[in-house]
Amino acid sequence: MKRMLLAVLCAGLTGILTQGLAAEPLPAASLYVAIPFEGLEPVALLELQSQKLKNPPENLRESLDYFQKNLPLGSDLELFLNGEVKNMFYTGPYQEPAPNCRSFGSFQGKFKHADKNLTPLLAFSAGFPGPRKFPGAYPSHHFDQQARKMTLEAYRRHGVKGALLNQIRIRRITPFLMENGASTQFAVSSVIGGGTNACPSHSLLLVIEKMGRRYLTRVEKYRADLNQGKCFAFDFISSFATGPVVDKLLLQGTSRTARWYEVLQRQNTGNYQTVFTGGGKNCLSKKNN
Repeated sequence: MKRMLLAVLCAGLTGILTQGLAAEPLPAASLYVAIPFEGLEPVALLELQSQKLKNPPENLRESLDYFQKNLPLGSDLELFLNGEVKNMFYTGPYQEPAPNCRSFGSFQGKFKHADKNLTPLLAFSAGFPGPRKFPGAYPSHHFDQQARKMTLEAYRRHGVKGALLNQIRIRRITPFLMENGASTQFAVSSVIGGGTNACPSHSLLLVIEKMGRRYLTRVEKYRADLNQGKCFAFDFISSFATGPVVDKLLLQGTSRTARWYEVLQRQNTGNYQTVFTGGGKNCLSKKNN
């Protein structure tokens, strides 16, 4: 009887300890995007054991505590674009989001070099796995030609025609290498219409892979915004790795009141699969205040 009672007590104690251990958060590393004139924005946390990407804590106090420990005041961060260091960011205080915005806050700070192109760049916490620096691809006249040709074809597939096709505006063409140099690709972002005071009527992002003499579309993000005032746009941020092989892309989506991120992972077929969507911010428009 005593032995049975002891066994029950031991089993109960083991269960309590197991629950307590399971409740402990897994060690995580952080992925950031540095945005000129805004600061350093948390994108996602990477659980080191499961290699899964997740959003930072929604509770502001938890986020504040986490990021202050993860990225102490005065940290110097290298900022990357496709494996190349492009700038440095000196972290200032962690700032909570504005009252009308839902986000994970951001770090104020200072960029070492001013960027006239306002290019968002990647940053990593100290514990983030995978190589930070790796070979990149050089700009090519052929890439530019193919980017414009395939952008025009994509808009036509989506039913855009007539004079609108003459209003296509290429925003950025970015070449890069994947799989540690085994695959040459480039991203091209574009809009139709838009300007200082107007939203574009269409937005498109393509990721294209060079396969011998062929060019294959691997990613296509398209939105039509016909007189809705949403101001949608898609941008390629950078390639990166969470392990020995460079196999992930970070994309950014924006609208008039929101910003979000997608992480895409390269598959054996050559295509990409979305493995994370989140981060960024969502603010109430002035009309709703």
